[in-house]
Amino acid sequence: VPDDLLGNAIRAFILPKSGVTLTERVLLRYCAENLESRLVPQSIEIRSSFPRTTTGKIDRRSLAQGES
Repeated sequence: VPDDLLGNAIRAFILPKSGVTLTERVLLRYCAENLESRLVPQSIEIRSSFPRTTTGKIDRRSLAQGES
């Protein structure tokens, strides 16, 4: 996503499987241990659903703008 300081930043949006409990801290630690540092997300947002377009695809623009 666009970032004022970095130009672009990696931001992850997670939709856990039903019954699975995740935290941003646990996910960031996992990413730091398993990815190159440049690929670790700046932030992780855990969601219960993703916004959809009229055609049913994930609305990436709404996600990038922080909309529900």
